[in-house]
Amino acid sequence: VGKAEYTTVLVPGLVTIRATTLKLLKRFAKAGGRVVFAGQPPRFVDGERTDRAVAFARACEKVPVRGEAMVERLAHCRRVSIADAAGKQIDPALYLLREDKENAYLFVCNTGHSASQFKRPQQDDAYVRDRVAAFDDVRIEGLEGFSGHPIELDPQTGSEYAAKARQVGDGWRIQTSLPVLGSRLFVIPRD
Repeated sequence: VGKAEYTTVLVPGLVTIRATTLKLLKRFAKAGGRVVFAGQPPRFVDGERTDRAVAFARACEKVPVRGEAMVERLAHCRRVSIADAAGKQIDPALYLLREDKENAYLFVCNTGHSASQFKRPQQDDAYVRDRVAAFDDVRIEGLEGFSGHPIELDPQTGSEYAAKARQVGDGWRIQTSLPVLGSRLFVIPRD
């Protein structure tokens, strides 16, 4: 486990867990990390019914598997916030953050779901043609530890330009928009 970059691990509602994963979670917790179980802990380890994961989960924090209570209890873990001008999180925005020694690479996309569409069960998802939500004023915050000015890349044209951004604390606030089913790609240098 060594030096942990992250202090919290969320274990989503699982039916089974690998023994090696359970062992790593225990080592992480013993080293001072926080392990949080969302929903019921796994009843199976490597596909075999056992109480090993349940017993471990008793000593860990528990949160609901979804909803506002889960979001509130884990808000401190958020590395990237994607919100509107009023600070409300934009639920249909998804992101992928990758890091290496020189840069952070942030891809953000808008699924286009309206508030009512977003709350539907996955098996009753809205057709893509019906996902039309757009966001004109988006604030992306976080990215602590990266001091170089964010660069926005346009994959369609190959263009790159300085993102509309300012430093906030030890991180950045990038101001952008997310058109219907649109996406943004940023590179944030460490220096």
